[in-house]
Amino acid sequence: MQRFYQLADSAPVLMWQNDATGMVFLNEEYVRFCGCARDALLGMGWTGLLHPDSGDYLRAYEQAWASQSRFDAEVRMRRHDGQYRWLHSVGLPHFQDGAFAGYIGCSFDITDTRSAADRLRRQQEWFTDVANTIPTIIWVSDAAGATTFVSRQWYQATGQSDDQGLGWGWLDATHPDDRHRAQEAFRRAQEDRAGFRFECRLRAADGSYRWVIDAGEPRFTPDGEFRGHAGTIFDITDRKLAEGLREVALRELRAAALRKDEFIAALAHELRNPLSPIATGGEILKRTSGDTQQVLKVGEVIGRQVAHMRRLLDELLDVARITREKMDLQRVRIDLVQLVQQVVADHRLAAAQGGIRFDADLPGQPLLVDADAVRIAQGLSNYMHNAAKFARSHAVVRLRSDGAMAIVEVEDDGPGLPPDLLAKLFQPFEQGRQDLARSMGGLGLGLAITKGIVELHGGRVGASSRAEGAGAQFFFELPLAT
Repeated sequence: MQRFYQLADSAPVLMWQNDATGMVFLNEEYVRFCGCARDALLGMGWTGLLHPDSGDYLRAYEQAWASQSRFDAEVRMRRHDGQYRWLHSVGLPHFQDGAFAGYIGCSFDITDTRSAADRLRRQQEWFTDVANTIPTIIWVSDAAGATTFVSRQWYQATGQSDDQGLGWGWLDATHPDDRHRAQEAFRRAQEDRAGFRFECRLRAADGSYRWVIDAGEPRFTPDGEFRGHAGTIFDITDRKLAEGLREVALRELRAAALRKDEFIAALAHELRNPLSPIATGGEILKRTSGDTQQVLKVGEVIGRQVAHMRRLLDELLDVARITREKMDLQRVRIDLVQLVQQVVADHRLAAAQGGIRFDADLPGQPLLVDADAVRIAQGLSNYMHNAAKFARSHAVVRLRSDGAMAIVEVEDDGPGLPPDLLAKLFQPFEQGRQDLARSMGGLGLGLAITKGIVELHGGRVGASSRAEGAGAQFFFELPLAT
């Protein structure tokens, strides 16, 4: 052992040997570290320099001694300047004549290393606290691309567990339609050691999907070694919804502008049509001298065309009044049964001339409503004009009550209505079935006018079609008088 002691005294670390009585050897570095006489440290004297909170160290020593196994622990010991330093002690079992005789070991001053580790730990704790406080998701990945940290907001947003959120768990939370694109964007950023930014949908804890922006920047050591990425995830669902609504509004505005352009073209055409026969009639009248029959025929033509123009202008004025809520209603209590009978009778002859039979299915008892009889008749007439234009041979008007509302229905056996037209059928200037109506005369404003009249009375309108080619059903409801 003498040779060991000589070598130990020249070692730059604290070296020692003990037995059941305590320390039996301490090298020169150990004595210099403590600043005490060697004899004061031998035996159990050295324990007087341990920090008061060294219970764990002493228990670890006792357990190792009892099991005669390797001893490895850290402890704080007071140095000669009064400062406590962290020592990492390692002791190897020493046997003499086959019997356990104690330990031969060494202790390393690890204070600086431990302080750096403590600083790093405190920095990590500070970063975690800040990341968990910021109202957005913070994440960090390593050089291989695996997520090594993600803030609390991720788990709250996605409902993933701690294990699921690390590694490549973010891909599991990404919408299947966005997953490949997001993975490719991240892979390219890894390969290029560059920043990235992409939009995708993440599955929320409630199972819905939220739009987010995932943006990251590369991390490097002071030596330029790539360490991975760090980034944030922002929820942009509200912005996406606003953009979608704005896009829908823009499409609707463009469609409305197109409908108005088409309507103006149709209006110009409709208003010009009567002018030609009126002008021709005027020329004939100039040249006619005493031919009474000729004058009467020309007068009838002019009268019809003027009446047609008046109807067109009346429709335009009605739409304007309804749009500006300027239509005056002369409300009185009326019997809808009598009104419907009269309107059907007024239209039967003209419809029959076009090969269309109009039937009426009316109740035997009066149905009283407080309404403007002229306007309600106008609304029903628009339905019947519409049915007469599209019916193949037959149309029927029905009147019934559900106890609170009177319901007027007009059904034809015409081509029916395509599903995409039903929702916008009553809009002015709308394309669809009204295009054919325009080709038959008129501006196609009748349904919009009926809707406006009925709604001013507190009612509602609607239309349905069992299938294309199976006819169409139009109705309006009015509150019954109380």
